[in-house]
Amino acid sequence: MKRISPVLYPELPRLAAFTLLLCVSGILSYPSTGYGQLGVDTLTLKAPIRHEYRADRTADETLQNRTQYQVAIRYSVGLSEAGDWGRLQLDGLAGTGSKYTSQWNTAYDALGDSRDPHPFYMRQIFLHWRLKEIRAEFGVIPPVKGTVSATSLDKDGWIRGGRFVTSIFSDGQLELVMGGLDRLTEPNAFQTWHSLNYFEVEWTQNWARTHRFELGLVRLKQQQYSRAEIRLRSAESAMGVFEVSGEALWNHTSETHAIDIGASAIWPWVTVSMEYAYVPEAFGILGLLSNDFLTNGHLLMGQLKGRLSSIKPLGWFLQQHVGESVMNTKIGVSLTHEFY
Repeated sequence: MKRISPVLYPELPRLAAFTLLLCVSGILSYPSTGYGQLGVDTLTLKAPIRHEYRADRTADETLQNRTQYQVAIRYSVGLSEAGDWGRLQLDGLAGTGSKYTSQWNTAYDALGDSRDPHPFYMRQIFLHWRLKEIRAEFGVIPPVKGTVSATSLDKDGWIRGGRFVTSIFSDGQLELVMGGLDRLTEPNAFQTWHSLNYFEVEWTQNWARTHRFELGLVRLKQQQYSRAEIRLRSAESAMGVFEVSGEALWNHTSETHAIDIGASAIWPWVTVSMEYAYVPEAFGILGLLSNDFLTNGHLLMGQLKGRLSSIKPLGWFLQQHVGESVMNTKIGVSLTHEFY
C-alpha cells in the first residue's frame, strides 16, 4: 500500500486550523447561514473517482491506464456583516492534485510506474470583498470566473495576486487581474510569492440573461495575448437547454492563434457536450494551462454526464478526447454535496 506523501505533513497545522475555523464558524452561524450572517456561507465537497485510459494512436501503445480520485473542498467564510462598507469573506479551495492543471491523485496504476504521493493542498485562499456592483479579491485567487472552455486557464489553478471587478455599461463588467502565475507543480498556497508575471484586463457583457460576450488582453511571462469569447444559451423549456460557445485567442508575440468551439444539450437526466480545440505548440504557455491538458494541435472532445438514479449528489460521466496522435478515455462517478 502506498504511503501518504511527507509533503503533506508541513501543511497539517494549517489544514487543522482551517478545519477548526470552519467548524467554529459553522457552530456560530447555526441555524441561519444567510448572506448577512457571520459564519460559513458555503461549504461544498466534490469527490469524483475515474478510470483513465490513454493511448498513442500512431504507435498503438498504451500511455496511461490508471484509476484516480479527487477531493475538493470549496468554502466561503463570512468575516463581516454586509453594510455600508460591503461584505468581507474568506474564500478558497483545498484539494488533491500535484500540479496546476489537475486535481487528481492516482490510486492505482495498471502500468506500475506511478509515483503519485497523494498530496492534499490549500490550492486557493483569498479575501473576497463585495460592495454592491464592485468586488475585489486578494490572495491566492482562482484564475478565471464562471464556465471555461478547453483553451481557458484551469479554474482549479491559482494566481498569487488580486482581482478587481466593477460594473460597466448595461449588464457589463470590467475585470482587472494582476499577480504571479507560477509554481505549476507546487499547488501550495502557503509559499513565498514570486514576481508578478500575469496581467489581464477583460470586458464581459451579458444580455438577455442567457448570452455572454467577453473581450480581453493578457500578458503572461513576456507573451502578449488577446481573446474573444461568445456563449449563447437558450431559455429553459421542456425540450431542454442548449448552449453554443466559441473562443478565439491570438498570441501577438509568436503571431499564432488558438480556437475553441463547443455545443451542449442539457436535460434533467443527462448532459451531452461536444467541443473542438486547436492549440499549436508555438502558442505559448497559456495554451498548456487548461484543465487536464492533453495535447497540442487539433483536439476533439465528447462528454456525457448525468445523475445516478434519483440520488441527487451522485453522478456519472464519460469523456472521450481524440487528438492528432493520442486518444484519452475517462469514465467515472462523482459525489457533490453542499453542506451550506
